[in-house]
Amino acid sequence: MRVPSAKVLSPRESRSTVPRPRVSAQLQRIADHRITTIVAGSGYGKTTALAAWAAAADPAWYTVGPEDVDAATMVGDLLAALRRRLPALPDDLVAAAASALGPDADPRRVEPAVVAITEALDLTVTDDVALVMDEVHHLIADSPGARLLEGLCRQAPAALHVVLASRAAPAMPLQRLRGQGQVLELDGRLLAFTLEETSALTERLLGPGGEALVAPLQTLTEGWPAAVRLALATLEQASADGRAAALDSLRGPGGAIRAYLRDEGHRAGGAAGSRSAVAPGHGGTGGRDPPHRAGRGRRRSYAGRPAAPRAGRRGR
Repeated sequence: MRVPSAKVLSPRESRSTVPRPRVSAQLQRIADHRITTIVAGSGYGKTTALAAWAAAADPAWYTVGPEDVDAATMVGDLLAALRRRLPALPDDLVAAAASALGPDADPRRVEPAVVAITEALDLTVTDDVALVMDEVHHLIADSPGARLLEGLCRQAPAALHVVLASRAAPAMPLQRLRGQGQVLELDGRLLAFTLEETSALTERLLGPGGEALVAPLQTLTEGWPAAVRLALATLEQASADGRAAALDSLRGPGGAIRAYLRDEGHRAGGAAGSRSAVAPGHGGTGGRDPPHRAGRGRRRSYAGRPAAPRAGRRGR
């Protein structure tokens, strides 16, 4: 079965992507770590930042979806993603891993499939290569798909650098790797726009004359990238003289930012992922939880087990 290209190809950069040296410098460190976690709420630009990095780094890319709770589904698609960077992977590896899972993809039988995959990777991965797993929050805790990914992270060869992008911290045992300095943890504090980045995007989209809007825009959005982009999209439609009033209108309940929040809340409520917000203190606002990151209880997910306020990073 043909794998949809959207699952195995990194997204293209948009015209509104601005250079972010701070973020780029941290992403260059992926090659120095076995595991990288990028954890931030909806709209923080996790995928955008990784896509910009991927343009030069050329990683294997896999976008996780709700269907990937089924290990039998995930294993074939994930190996298709890996084969784009590792064409020497055995042709019969999908069949071997699927056979190990058995007809019912019993979670207790995931380990033999992990062994089959990682043994093949041991023989194939000769140089450093990265695997981006985007939208990991779709995996439900203890599902076969979650266990498959956890086993891959634990047993993959050291030259395979796994990047986990999620709306909440992956609930997998990373303590041993952390103790070895092999886990790079990035969050919303890094991804939030600085005043300079908001200024650069404003100039790119609005042209000269938008300088006076930068400071109030940064105050309104607190650097939340989705809010900055939504606000600027509204300001693009306004006349130069009407932009200050248009920006002020975004503060109200009928503004584009609130509409985005309502839409995200609706989509998150119907998805396998649980909370779309990061833990307090992960969003670059000095430990406060602004409205766009307020926690919302949902069904427990692999990447988002409910946590007490100000809980430390997870790991068993």
